[in-house]
Amino acid sequence: MAFTDKTRLDDFAPTPQYREVVVSLFYPMGIRKDKEKVQSQSATNYLPYSTARFYDAQLMALGLPPGSAERIFTHSQTNGPFFPTSRQPLPLLVFSPGYGATFHLYTAMLQEIARKGYAVAAIDHPYDADFVEFPNGKTVRGANRTTDHNLTEFLTPRLRDISLVLNELARPAPSHPIPVNTHNVIAFGHSLGGDTAVEVMLHDSRVQGGLNFDGNFNGKLNSSDCAISRPVLLIRTKAVSNKINWNDVWEKFVGWKVELTVSNTTHNSFSDLPLLADALGLRSVLHRMGNITMGDLGGLKGLDIMSSYVTAFANFIFVGDDRGSLKSKVGKSFAEVEFVRKGGPQRDADISSY
Repeated sequence: MAFTDKTRLDDFAPTPQYREVVVSLFYPMGIRKDKEKVQSQSATNYLPYSTARFYDAQLMALGLPPGSAERIFTHSQTNGPFFPTSRQPLPLLVFSPGYGATFHLYTAMLQEIARKGYAVAAIDHPYDADFVEFPNGKTVRGANRTTDHNLTEFLTPRLRDISLVLNELARPAPSHPIPVNTHNVIAFGHSLGGDTAVEVMLHDSRVQGGLNFDGNFNGKLNSSDCAISRPVLLIRTKAVSNKINWNDVWEKFVGWKVELTVSNTTHNSFSDLPLLADALGLRSVLHRMGNITMGDLGGLKGLDIMSSYVTAFANFIFVGDDRGSLKSKVGKSFAEVEFVRKGGPQRDADISSY
């Protein structure tokens, strides 16, 4: 889907035009009441056509054969049928990808979260991502990004992009017929997307919780006197870079908050890249540099950790479900995950029972 915000111009477009974003809505298909078998659609490509060609050129430069990116498929169906299991709209999570990245590079995680009963609206932010492909085939290349100062400039449009998506999904339309709850939402993301997911709570009251995978804070949290009282979950690589500034903003989270680390990871581990590297044999091509880039943690294990913690956090926010306890139900499954600290008022269904 493509949504247009006619209240603002795109600051990064080469000519004056309204801001546009690309969104994919991942959702569980459900089960037909008559239990008849649903005819399966042919496999869906992991990347749309032009995007696959863009990344294929990069993979070829690393030594993989031509067409590698085009031969990757997902377990999702494009515009697949939806058979609701209740009359209630699906709980909604909004995802923002890392700086320069497309949400397609997180598809495995997003479809796994959707499989567990959630709708996930994944956003591509044009001119921020290196390459964005619209449903009509139009493509947008990333704007020139040379300094850390640009990160703050790209953060503000991202925050407004999330509000735009929530506004559009609240309006019934043929392009998104799946009913979702846009009044009580969780935002999560990686890198700059993780920063976006937390900071958007300063701007949009519909977002009730934020999860940040290894993202530095670049906006108001890092530069002004403000506070967030809604739940925040921070998950980072154990090999902390000097740029991580979570200590500087920790006291600005005055509600429920937890910080965790994942060993054997790098910044890129919180995406599909390790899984893709395993599937394509990229680690053997890159040798030691592959582990330096993506960490030693296997792609399937990383996928399991990320999707499990996102859904446990969602259970906590949406229903206060202590069965999704990060420690007693999730944490014990992952020796790689370590508790760092927590704070804020505790709730009856407290997932931070460390």
